Amino acid sequence: MSVFFEKAKFITDHRFADLKPLDVYHPEGSNKNYFHPEELKNIHIKVRKRFELAETRGKCYTLRFTAADYAKVYINGVFVGQGPAGGYEFSYYWNEYDVSEFLCEGENLIEAEVYYQGHINRVWNSGDLRFGFICDVRDGENAVIWTDESWEYVSENCFSIQSTIGYLTQNMENYDSRVADGEYRPVAVNEKIDYVYSPIPTAH
Repeated sequence: MSVFFEKAKFITDHRFADLKPLDVYHPEGSNKNYFHPEELKNIHIKVRKRFELAETRGKCYTLRFTAADYAKVYINGVFVGQGPAGGYEFSYYWNEYDVSEFLCEGENLIEAEVYYQGHINRVWNSGDLRFGFICDVRDGENAVIWTDESWEYVSENCFSIQSTIGYLTQNMENYDSRVADGEYRPVAVNEKIDYVYSPIPTAH
């Protein structure tokens, strides 16, 4: 990954771990040879990590994250933020939040719901097999937690595609809360994914 995240790694579902990104750029209307597996579209996972903080009083903690395509992040069960805004991998956006109020002394839990659509359209930077999440939480200049192989994830099985709308801009999904998620397991790391980050975050 970019040196923007010195320690953090791009974590993902095992199905994406060894995949090289697809080249999706071509003149509109051209007959570029492109194939994306149908079974790797509309993927929802949850990632999480428990970690300890010895002391939080008087300290300022900052969360930085980005995802492909999109993530919603929670700390200790409280929603923190979502994103990033869509962008190309050569100038990719990231989000930044002051999360001091969400953290406590002792055990903490950070979670993210991560989504990959898999369609090429004018909404997402998607359809290129880049799927996953990267983040760190910093106390000033020092990272206290970051994404790596010690995180775990679970597939969210309750979503199913009913149809697509627009120019493949959105999946119309059914959500069945009776369907159980899978078991949590260690995340995979995709070392083939790289981004050049925009100098400006998309949220504060």
